[in-house]
Amino acid sequence: MILSARRQAWLGLGLASSFACGEATGVLPGSSPGTSGALPSCEASACSALAGPCQVGVCEERTGACRLSAAREGEPCLEGNACGPALCRNGECSALEPPSCPAADECRVATCRPERDGCVGEPLSLPGATCETPLPLQAVGMNTASTSSRCGDHARQFPGCSAGLLGPSTHFSLDLRTAAAPTPIVIVIDADFSFEAALARGPCGDSVLEACATPLQVDGRSRALSVTLSPAYYELVVTGRAENDQGSVHVAASVEPPSCSAPPSNDECEAGLAFDASLPTQTLIGTAACGSVTIPIRCALDAVGDVFYDLDLSSRAAPALLEVAISEVGASSFRRPAAALFTAGESGCGEFAMCGTNFTSRLLPGRYRIGVTQSSKQAFALRVRLRDSDCAATTNDTWQTAIELDPGAERQQIGGNTACGNNDFAGACNGDRGAPELFYRLDLRSQTAPRFFRFAGTSDSELMVYVLLPDDTGVPSRVAGCEALSPETAIRNSALFTLAPRLYYFAIDGRGANAGRFELEVTQEEVFYPVPTNCFSQFSTRCLDDSEPACADSRANPECLSTGPECGLEPAVYAGFCARFTGCCEGSTNPDECRAAWSSNLECK
Repeated sequence: MILSARRQAWLGLGLASSFACGEATGVLPGSSPGTSGALPSCEASACSALAGPCQVGVCEERTGACRLSAAREGEPCLEGNACGPALCRNGECSALEPPSCPAADECRVATCRPERDGCVGEPLSLPGATCETPLPLQAVGMNTASTSSRCGDHARQFPGCSAGLLGPSTHFSLDLRTAAAPTPIVIVIDADFSFEAALARGPCGDSVLEACATPLQVDGRSRALSVTLSPAYYELVVTGRAENDQGSVHVAASVEPPSCSAPPSNDECEAGLAFDASLPTQTLIGTAACGSVTIPIRCALDAVGDVFYDLDLSSRAAPALLEVAISEVGASSFRRPAAALFTAGESGCGEFAMCGTNFTSRLLPGRYRIGVTQSSKQAFALRVRLRDSDCAATTNDTWQTAIELDPGAERQQIGGNTACGNNDFAGACNGDRGAPELFYRLDLRSQTAPRFFRFAGTSDSELMVYVLLPDDTGVPSRVAGCEALSPETAIRNSALFTLAPRLYYFAIDGRGANAGRFELEVTQEEVFYPVPTNCFSQFSTRCLDDSEPACADSRANPECLSTGPECGLEPAVYAGFCARFTGCCEGSTNPDECRAAWSSNLECK
């Protein structure tokens, strides 16, 4: 048999196709160095063509056979091979270590393809990356699935639900074809990026829209579906809004109708269901309606029951940031469920730490319990995020290290995590139960008139902004203005103050025993009431309340009265009042009499 030059070349490449990526197999099937294969008639050219790059083929005159032997030991072979250098070793062309096909990127694997000129990047097939390889959700009970969307495809989108999205998609399947009847389901999707999610009915490539996921948690990083599905095959498609919206995706599903035929297994603290402490984000779906009421702290109004979960952080070597968010799925009631955090003890729930619908806490290695209490029978979604407690960048955890705000900037950004602070200040308007805080300093003494200041942005939990004034020793301990930052809505998540030209400190503090991350924009502008004024309007009296703590006790307090000119009151009007009611400005007259005198002279009519 005579082989063409082209065939000879392909045989040589075939011998190299595996060794060049690190697997040296060497010789032709059925042959090895030192063995022979019978030929009808041995021709030198044909015999030579059978030899690999590290072999020599010789015809034996006595037998008429072609003998292949090892050759070129230690010499380079297949020079110019795009997969990398190799040497002849015992008749085989073996790749040098390490293999020289570098990784293409996180979504492609490098493979040696000599017929395609060497190393090529081929798509990495990951579960959930396409509708042909979806991650399955179980057809009964509570189950979860997690993956990354970074290597996902760009799936077909559903107009009216997920049109115009640019990010990659992740696919999950739910096979209900064997269900005997329509099945109620709850699905919750969590991600660290902006996304949409659609549930489609039918096989891959031939599905129709069934339902769109709606926002769930107040921070916009969770979406939920609560529907009853007929027996069929379903696909859940999670897609990032923008091209860079990609990363970890966590899905929790509950496929069964709630039943209260018996108390839940996690009805008591000691029997809490375990969270997976290795996952950065996870959501558990449940209902507390079937449980008894045992949480000792009244975290939810008119609670009908509570259930418990176990969070074991004992194996962690460093503190962790725990972020908790809870919401009811498809509920319209204003009475939201609440989660309570306990430091697990030897018996019972342990020591109560905090409760709320959103909170963050910095936890030392150890074991903790989370209880959920409800005043309705709706399904709830309890989301837990665990982050490394890296607080090295936090420097403003005391008033002495307060970050200086620019008194002349119209806009400036502040951000941080109060969980990285210390509980050095007990908020006077909040019933502070140990929440840590961070500090900022604002010196307005160079200003000539009051200014409006607004703190607005996002926070992962319920926080407060305190306006503090220094006392006679210079310690900022006197509380004036006090506003809540709630993540419930963007409108509520702002704090507005009217401040006289003074030195202030601001404390971003947890509400109750709460803590959390925040990103706020601080804006300032001139007051829109005329300055100076000959009376106090509702706007200028707000300046008194925000700028002077004594005004909280009485507008007739001498310290409050003396703040009047700083808040825009005409100095001559203030001097006239003090001349007429001397005891009020000196503090010797009954406050009620001073208040009446103040109102009759200075309130705008």
